[in-house]
Amino acid sequence: MNAPALILNLLHAARREDVAPVLALLSDAELAAGLASEHCDPQLRTVAVDREALCHALLDPRETPEDLPTKAGGVQGMVRLAARAPYQTVLPGGITPYGRPQADLRHRLAAGLNAALGTDAWRWYGAMCLVDVWSGSFGALLDEVAGWSTESQLPKSSMRFRLKGQVFLPGVLLAMAPPAVVAAALPYTAERSVGMIQGLLIHAPYHPAYQDYAFGPDGSDYARQSLCQSVGTPLAVAHELLDRELFHQNVEAVAYGHDDLALRLRIYRDPDSDTPWQTSRLDHTTPEEFYALLSATETAEEIFDLLSILRRAMERTPAIGKLRIFAYSRLAQLAGPEPVWTLELASAGGVELLVHPAVRASMAAGDIAPIVAAAEAAAENVPGPPPPAPNQDSLTDWPLEDAVRGGLDGRPERWQTMLESYDKATESPLALVQWATGQSVRPAARDREDLTQSTNRPENQPENQLEKQPENQPANRPPHRPTNPAPHHPTNHPTPPPPPPAPTPVQEDAA
Repeated sequence: MNAPALILNLLHAARREDVAPVLALLSDAELAAGLASEHCDPQLRTVAVDREALCHALLDPRETPEDLPTKAGGVQGMVRLAARAPYQTVLPGGITPYGRPQADLRHRLAAGLNAALGTDAWRWYGAMCLVDVWSGSFGALLDEVAGWSTESQLPKSSMRFRLKGQVFLPGVLLAMAPPAVVAAALPYTAERSVGMIQGLLIHAPYHPAYQDYAFGPDGSDYARQSLCQSVGTPLAVAHELLDRELFHQNVEAVAYGHDDLALRLRIYRDPDSDTPWQTSRLDHTTPEEFYALLSATETAEEIFDLLSILRRAMERTPAIGKLRIFAYSRLAQLAGPEPVWTLELASAGGVELLVHPAVRASMAAGDIAPIVAAAEAAAENVPGPPPPAPNQDSLTDWPLEDAVRGGLDGRPERWQTMLESYDKATESPLALVQWATGQSVRPAARDREDLTQSTNRPENQPENQLEKQPENQPANRPPHRPTNPAPHHPTNHPTPPPPPPAPTPVQEDAA
């Protein structure tokens, strides 16, 4: 992904006040290059190369959740908004469109809940019971529950969960609770808790404590099966679940819950799987998935293994079969032509049958050149990246938005540091944001905003605005290194000083 495209996508995680100043950092050429990238947000690519129109496209659909906690009604919608939807669209790098308002709302709700309920598990359980039926404001809900301290004061109704794919609202609240509260709630077995475990483990946003509980001394086969069926389990956690001892039906549930080729291949290779082909659903492979996974392979053994396992998928899906020439080219360059001949003959059923013309020519010449030339000729037919899979992260945590809040808010010089870092554009957005925090910045180019005069720089902001800038200084960030002006960016401006350290954070007010 080129740096301008990454910046355009990352503006979804910026605060409203920073969108226009950051857009001004991009030159006209950079803006056009970013919008032309296939990795850029498709919604932004439909907008003309115009900063005002892009600013409107980035800001117009945003919610304004600042006043929601004080308004009567709509508590359910507000809590649902504070969590990632199970099938919410994400952009490359895990960027959630319009995720910053949701992250800000979650911070406000979490601050209010923790201030009012503390570490009292009964109060948290009471709020979880009431959230689905409460008709007042969120603040009134907290006032109602804050005085409870015994089980007898809990409401008589049970928690409700609905259809698979709908977020379990009590689980959104529990995910904001201190660890001690989560640990106390999971083993709770009172009559009114019937359905709570199923709701939390299947329908709620994933919480690390769920896996500890399901596989711990208080867990059960039912809890483990429920966790494997979860609609909110991140892909990384799905791989962790496969490392545990699971029944076959639980492995199948993990496979069906995550549309990921690498996960399906791993299950296919499992020697203990009863029906590996059915479980792994390899027939659902798309050309985009195949090419993306092929591009990530590094050794000849990995390529040979990938082609061997997906032979049936290539036979059934001609669009995937056509892509095998790219795999053959890489394999031949790594290990010579013989492995390619072996794979193609096994697939075709014999040299006299449907052997790829380039492979036939390679066999005749005893050389890899025809295979490499065929791949180069077909390079323009390479498929684009697969659509990002949902549920790659926790449904309630917003690490990227939190990092932008702590390290980039009101700091356009750090945004420009990322824009100048073309060599790091392949890193994850979160890693790039963390790297940019504390770096210096080159002087402005002729068609960019002069950052030395920017009113958005923290040293030019009123003191009360500075107090609102939270800190995000990773312990492993590199020390400050002044950067010299680039030769192709002539300017009369001196190199600006390094950015001042982020101020001490101030706790958010309780909702």
